[in-house]
Amino acid sequence: MHGLVVLSPGMLATVQDLGRFGAAQWGLSQGGAADLHAHCWGQWLLEQPSSNASIEIVFGNARFQALDTLQLAITGADCNATLNGRALINWQSFTIRSGDIVEFGRPLSGLRSYLCIKGGLNISGCLGSCSTVIRNQLGGLDQGKPLKKGDILTPHTNSATNHLSSSKVIPRHYIPNYTSSQTLALLPAYQHSLFSACEWDNLLACEFQVSNNSDKMGIRLDYPSNINNHDMPFKRALPGIISEGICCGAVQIPPDGAPIIMMQDRQTLGGYAKCGSIAFRNLSKVAQLRPGDRVKFSLANLAVERARQRAFYQFFKL
Repeated sequence: MHGLVVLSPGMLATVQDLGRFGAAQWGLSQGGAADLHAHCWGQWLLEQPSSNASIEIVFGNARFQALDTLQLAITGADCNATLNGRALINWQSFTIRSGDIVEFGRPLSGLRSYLCIKGGLNISGCLGSCSTVIRNQLGGLDQGKPLKKGDILTPHTNSATNHLSSSKVIPRHYIPNYTSSQTLALLPAYQHSLFSACEWDNLLACEFQVSNNSDKMGIRLDYPSNINNHDMPFKRALPGIISEGICCGAVQIPPDGAPIIMMQDRQTLGGYAKCGSIAFRNLSKVAQLRPGDRVKFSLANLAVERARQRAFYQFFKL
């Protein structure tokens, strides 16, 4: 046998790749790695395409054991990962041998870590992806179920045929800082006129808190406890709209006025008005937000954000 065995999945560990595109017509979520920046850099460290799957670990506390010689990379939230009890450096690749144990602690900052394996994961895809979407019962090792103790993750090629490259490190400039206070670039949507100038001013001035009810469907934002009625962005019950397709990063404003940032496992249709969408470069920041973290919005320039997204796609050949 070869590969990696799950000793403990922690709170939640799932198999993710770039996502399941073209399936929304059947009511299926896109899925995929929540932090695409971390996922793609992890695959880059192993000199393989970003289309390979990674293991997305939520809030650390996961343990894995090697069944043979493997090359791995860890990116995303820094969970004080160790190899046989010795500290590993985040955002770089490393080699492990049969019997070695890789263990993740609790994240110092951020929420999601990514463990990538040289050779990818030998998992049968469904509708063009092996991404796990629990609510759709799709992807992963077992019809959308998260990883569990005893699961074995097997690379496409074993250690005898898979060339192991030298260790690589990501340039420091590209390593994000997962702070507990984030300002997110917001691109106004075509429904921006549903909101008054005063509501826009208050929205951009307000500092929200990430709700405990957030998940990979959507990051829910709460008003701070000390906000007064005058400073609340939305003091009226906002009208709904005819349900329509909804993209990753869309910011919905439900009747209570508390924004919801839609994520990879979102539903395919939404009937709440949208003030805009989070710029692509900031979606990875959103994926790393923890309950209680603080969030503000700032208006972004469409041309600038489009150029940044294009550069990311070109670099990782997406």
